[in-house]
Amino acid sequence: MVPGGEEADIGMDGFRSGSTEDENVHDKEEYRTFGYCSLPFVSLLSLFTTTGGFVFGYDIGVINGVKDMEEFKRFFGYEVPAYNFANATKPNLTTNAMATHNLTNGTWVNTTTYEISVDDQGWIVSAFSLGCLFMALASSPIMERAGRKVTILVGAAVFTVGGLLQSGAYYLWMVYTGRIVAGFGVGILSTSVPVYIAEIAPAEKRGRLVSLNQLSITAGIMVSFIVNLACRTYVHGWRISLALQSVFSLIFFVGMLFAPETPRYLMMKKQRAKAMESLNWIRTGRKRCVVSDSSVGKDILWEVNSIATEIEEGSVRGGSTWRDVFEWKIFRR
Repeated sequence: MVPGGEEADIGMDGFRSGSTEDENVHDKEEYRTFGYCSLPFVSLLSLFTTTGGFVFGYDIGVINGVKDMEEFKRFFGYEVPAYNFANATKPNLTTNAMATHNLTNGTWVNTTTYEISVDDQGWIVSAFSLGCLFMALASSPIMERAGRKVTILVGAAVFTVGGLLQSGAYYLWMVYTGRIVAGFGVGILSTSVPVYIAEIAPAEKRGRLVSLNQLSITAGIMVSFIVNLACRTYVHGWRISLALQSVFSLIFFVGMLFAPETPRYLMMKKQRAKAMESLNWIRTGRKRCVVSDSSVGKDILWEVNSIATEIEEGSVRGGSTWRDVFEWKIFRR
């Protein structure tokens, strides 16, 4: 709040109207710690964003349990006839056409099972990984053009479609298709989610907030095991297990609709005023960007200027290439 109780909006140049640059920008070292950051808000936003990692882990774990469920194998597998004697000392049958036949010494029991071929099991599992590999490589240009938030929304939507295809499958090719489409979605999310968290997190908290994504992947695997255990005895239990991943990703999609775009991406697109608004929302929990004479407003402005400087320095050095990944300095880290 400025004197007189009125709020001042951010101008297109990033400064409070009616003030000068000297009044807003300061280079004191203490402002670089971002002590004004509302850690609970940015932590909750980061934690929710890791739902993208959670669905990744869930899909990894759920398919291993689903492909071994008897009803799934009965639906998509082939019959393996087998007959055994129960309580019989000397089996003596002239025909095995009947599933159950009372004997003097025992009972002829039908123990027919269903199996899915090794090749089919391999494709069911690996189709997901193929989709992940392709879109993980292709998602970077999408992030640079459409933004981090939009890329995450696309990944969540694609994954939801893939999960629905799997849970509603009536033919094995539908399972394959659903696995590939879900892999596309996870490939997008596995690259965009860590970038989003890294760009909204304060520098001193960035490492631990980004690591939440890995924790969510592990949590997703654990939850998938619990769900499979609970659903394995139901006729359509495998459909329930597969459909839940779409429920999780749909909730993620809806929630991300209300999340802000990262300030760094907005600054890359020369949208300074929107970057100020986004950073104010992320750091203070207030959606409307207002800079007052308080240190909070000055800190937000200082951080935006720091982002602009980093972007400018990066453009001077030139863009990153695949060659940079294999440089020795990367391995020394």
